[in-house]
Amino acid sequence: MSARAPELLLRVVLMVSLVLAISIPLVWALTRPARDAGMLPSVQATASPQPTTADQSEPPPNDGAAARVAGATAEAEPQRATRSARIGDLDQAPAPVPERMRIPSLDVDASVVSVGVTGDDDMEVPNDVRDVGWYRHGPSPGEPGAAVLAGHVDSREQGRGVFFDLRRLDVGSRVVVTDDTGDVQRFEVVARRTYDKPRLPTDTVFSRAGPSQLVLITCGGDFDGEAGSYRENVVVYAQPVGAQG
Repeated sequence: MSARAPELLLRVVLMVSLVLAISIPLVWALTRPARDAGMLPSVQATASPQPTTADQSEPPPNDGAAARVAGATAEAEPQRATRSARIGDLDQAPAPVPERMRIPSLDVDASVVSVGVTGDDDMEVPNDVRDVGWYRHGPSPGEPGAAVLAGHVDSREQGRGVFFDLRRLDVGSRVVVTDDTGDVQRFEVVARRTYDKPRLPTDTVFSRAGPSQLVLITCGGDFDGEAGSYRENVVVYAQPVGAQG
């Protein structure tokens, strides 16, 4: 028996290694959030109106530009940390202005800052990865159309961003937005989608018509070292609590 002990021990070690090799990828696959969840809300995408009070400090982006989100990452160039989404129009800044956003299920309680577009025709995102950027040329939360809030997933210099766990936000979760008048808007998540950046549906994400909805955007998927950004966008759609459809 003693002569066979090393052989038996080797067999046990091999069996344990085999079990770990199978179980670890299986656990990862089972716990990884699904790319898509829930049903998309009904929205009415219309042609964007001509700006009435355009911000003269920002050049209007090109019409028909494809939207994309490019958050900062551990390998991203610093300038890419301030770029989030290409948009195809410019409109007057609506009021009231959102100032704070909470997602209780993700333990997120963040300041909201107003953002516009960069000289490269990209939607700005806050320099601080702990903040959320509200696209001020679109609707305000609670108004008709889609109010867009974008945030970082992570940053090389600052670490995890405010939307690091957005890809795990479940349907039915609540999002609470407080504006500068003190009013509180409560939304319920109805869908989560992951898009390749070139395929981000801008007509839906930046819709100015139809029922009120809240759209949260960040980066996701694999990191493209050559491009300095993630390959995908994680988009969460939410409707006012009690809304139908």
